[in-house]
Amino acid sequence: TTPATSALTVSWLAPDVGHVTGYIVRYAPKGTGNWFPSLTVSSPQTDLRNLDPGAYDVWVRAIFDNGQLSDWLKGVLSASIFAGYPGAVPSFTIAVAGDSATLQWGAATPAEIISHYEIRHSSALTGVTWQTANILRIASGTQVQVPAIRGTFLIKAVSYAGLQSKLETIIINAVDPLTKLNAVEALEEEPPFPGMKNGTYFDGSALRLGGASDLFALDDWFEVGDFFLGTDGYLTEGHYDFVDTVDLGAVYTSRVSSQIEALGERSSDDVFGLVNFFERDDFFGDIGGLWSVTVEVSTTDDDPGGSPVWTDWAPLVTGDISARAYRFRAKMASFQQDVTPLVTSLAVTVDMPDRVIAGNDIVVSGAGLTIPFTPAFRSLQGLSIAAQGLATGDYYEITAKDETGFHIAFKNAGGSAITRTLDYVAKGHGSIQ
Repeated sequence: TTPATSALTVSWLAPDVGHVTGYIVRYAPKGTGNWFPSLTVSSPQTDLRNLDPGAYDVWVRAIFDNGQLSDWLKGVLSASIFAGYPGAVPSFTIAVAGDSATLQWGAATPAEIISHYEIRHSSALTGVTWQTANILRIASGTQVQVPAIRGTFLIKAVSYAGLQSKLETIIINAVDPLTKLNAVEALEEEPPFPGMKNGTYFDGSALRLGGASDLFALDDWFEVGDFFLGTDGYLTEGHYDFVDTVDLGAVYTSRVSSQIEALGERSSDDVFGLVNFFERDDFFGDIGGLWSVTVEVSTTDDDPGGSPVWTDWAPLVTGDISARAYRFRAKMASFQQDVTPLVTSLAVTVDMPDRVIAGNDIVVSGAGLTIPFTPAFRSLQGLSIAAQGLATGDYYEITAKDETGFHIAFKNAGGSAITRTLDYVAKGHGSIQ
């Protein structure tokens, strides 16, 4: 709008006791007492729109089913020019060429608030959400080149205030890259999630955030209306460490990706107060932007069984990483104290591309020749030799064949060393750095 205005999304925790039928919300520029018309809403969240930049007094009170009102819950919130949400990203397309892909999209609106675009990826072709996809790229324009990987690509615009488009735009790529990938290592974490937990716990069906309050420190356990929320809601952040590390035995360049299965839960919802359980598209409410799950990675070039020096934890961005060993953890976050992620499955795959090394018209003297694979393969799948200039009875012997190379010598029918030429093709995957 002209002049620019802002919008605030305000949310709060429902009372611990009593059946709430609605809430009264009032707001005014801070300290003025010039209240806008009050709002009455049925859930503990509302949007305040068309606000001039500045600070606002915001008051909320609950309406109970017996007609009584709670005390006012009072707060001060700030609105800025760039507090509006960007629109959805239009015209998201992908063009695959060999091992690369070009992603293109239209500019989101309003253009004056757009800072950049965030692109995410999941190897799954169905059932992917923004919260369960990995960050792939941050882009400032409307085009970027990425690896030609199968799966689902998602994009959102991000404002200067850090607000993202409410809806992601999705495109699915089912085209394989030109270079085949080999899954050399795969880790899966599933219930009961036996790995180390920090601020998280397994509730019998899923991994969730722990409470911010210590229930055992309370004088009266029954003073808390909700066991999960306690007195202070959920922790804002928690971690779960994968049980196993990946040791490739040497430093290789690998493509590392993850897959997450999770959903969000707003624990303050009174589901028994709903007239129709099926009135929501999402049983737990529209809370997609209030939680996240990210797989993080830490690497080392050292032997993980010795005294390795690990890198700091960082979000796993789908792409190529050079390292010997990897360790992984899930970072679970809540952006509202009554919301937690519920994680049901975590998986990580370490892939290496196929490689082909070839040589032609190589002269092998009577002493034989050692032909190296540079760089060495992690795994050698096959070696083919085409010998040239052989007379009747001539033959060759291959020895010391492994991932680093092979030795070959030619002999005549009488077993004497001779000089000949050859072509060869070796196929495998992985490159020792």
